[in-house]
Amino acid sequence: MPRPRMVCAATACAALLALPTAASGATTVRGTVVGEPTVRGTTATVPVLVGETGRRALRVATPLVRVRVPQARGIRASTGVLKPGGLRIGDRVRAALGRVRDGRASTAVLRVTARGGTASFDRLDASRSRARSQAQAAADAVARLDATASGVVGAPAETPAQLRRFLLDLRYDLNVLVADLRASGQQTADAVARIERERPADARRRAAVERRQRPLLDALRRSQGDLDRTRTALEDAVTRLDEAILDVGGVSAPSLPVGTVGTVSDLVQGILAIIGLDG
Repeated sequence: MPRPRMVCAATACAALLALPTAASGATTVRGTVVGEPTVRGTTATVPVLVGETGRRALRVATPLVRVRVPQARGIRASTGVLKPGGLRIGDRVRAALGRVRDGRASTAVLRVTARGGTASFDRLDASRSRARSQAQAAADAVARLDATASGVVGAPAETPAQLRRFLLDLRYDLNVLVADLRASGQQTADAVARIERERPADARRRAAVERRQRPLLDALRRSQGDLDRTRTALEDAVTRLDEAILDVGGVSAPSLPVGTVGTVSDLVQGILAIIGLDG
């Protein structure tokens, strides 16, 4: 199963206040991040959903505005400067935007005013990386144990107890990743629903806005589908991992039952296939 694409879309969705700034000709808007920023060169692009008040102030038909910001120091929170990957789905943001052209606008600073309730994009990647590393460690332990049991000359020693420790660590990391995937998937689904609710009531304007939004919404839906499919697959893997841990036995288990090494090996390789791609 492919790794869920985390570089899909970063959006913001919340009811927004918009205050024109006479000195700069910019409009200050507030919103909520709902996806991952894209980075190209020195610029990060964060699509933002503005509310009705903000849309009127910006004079845009669609509430989705892709906000371009310097990626090195342009994203800031109360704790300091954030990398683009430090954003979370659900982060509330504020920015002074200039003229919107083709759904894009620029700002010098995108300020995070309140943190979202899910993992940052960097944390989600880190959770995936930790689980992938632990799965590989378990796979290596299975291979060593199999070689030892087969009487391979020079094979390093491995015991069922050591393998069980690797599997327990893997289960913990998978559960953390599953929780992060669940929260991110739900926030993405909420963002899609909010975008659809924020469309104009007028039929013609609504149809035009829907056409402009379709590429981003399609990306968000694909991302949500990938997140949910990966989460479901990992939840099933954790259930089978619990059974494998019982089969391996406790700390003093002298040997593995017949066929257990092969079963555990297949399970761990399956987990790597879910989270080990692209990495």
